[in-house]
Amino acid sequence: MPNAPRRAPDVQGPIRRSWEPVVAHGARMSWAGLLRSGDPFCPSARSRRATLTEEAGVPLRRFYGTWSARYRRFCTNLSSPKVVVRPVEPDHVPGRGIQCILHWVCREDLLRTDSGGVCRGDGWPLRLWECFTDRLGELPAGSVGEMLEAYRVSVLDRDVPIVEEWRDAILGTAPRKPPSESQLGEGWIPVPARVESPSGPAACIFSWSPSTFAYRSLQEAIGSPEAKARHLDLTSQAVYYLECQLAKLHGVTFGPGDTVEDRWFEHSSPFGSLVDRYQAEERLRIADPSKGRLDRFG
Repeated sequence: MPNAPRRAPDVQGPIRRSWEPVVAHGARMSWAGLLRSGDPFCPSARSRRATLTEEAGVPLRRFYGTWSARYRRFCTNLSSPKVVVRPVEPDHVPGRGIQCILHWVCREDLLRTDSGGVCRGDGWPLRLWECFTDRLGELPAGSVGEMLEAYRVSVLDRDVPIVEEWRDAILGTAPRKPPSESQLGEGWIPVPARVESPSGPAACIFSWSPSTFAYRSLQEAIGSPEAKARHLDLTSQAVYYLECQLAKLHGVTFGPGDTVEDRWFEHSSPFGSLVDRYQAEERLRIADPSKGRLDRFG
């Protein structure tokens, strides 16, 4: 089967057992999002709250703008692919920026492209991720985030259209292509980011979309021509909204740079019929000794 998804290249020794930081700024900030039926995220060894700020100092924003063709709903996106990630230890007060959850996942789960890996779970373009993993042996050794950044600035695969479009999207050096012409699609792409912590700088990966949609509220997104043309599923949208909102039970707050919360939508029938069940299930998971709060997990 030439198009079958591939597992990660065999990585031997201590590197194979290492853990890699991955940012969750949407549904994966809650157990409901992580353990979603039929679409679970790979297990993590440790999770902490973190803040995201833009490298250039311009206030970062989080909004609805990424379209999920699989679930027919809008998902969160960030206003820039150039961010700095700062982990927040339990009981510490976070600094300025967009709050999120940072998960440390197994290196193999980050590199693989089959079911259960980050690539498939976050909907990254398989062809793009395969191009990157095929070049691991030609990149400087380091974490996957560091190697992805090295791949981004390298001359490797300059003749591969999807790779060049990915580089252009991150750098903002070319106009974004319409969906009919883009090889990246309307979903997420993997982006390397700098992690700043007391133990020193490192690198991680987060999902970002080059989509041109940036709605000021979920109400605006639902009423948009794009929602009508793509036959938005309101119940699916309500589930995603809840998966994001449950992050508040894990210490995440939504500040001025967020348009994730929408009080109008919370009074809609799809939301009201689901909220009690989802909140009860999340609280049970938090009370479970094997899980607990994600801002202090592991």
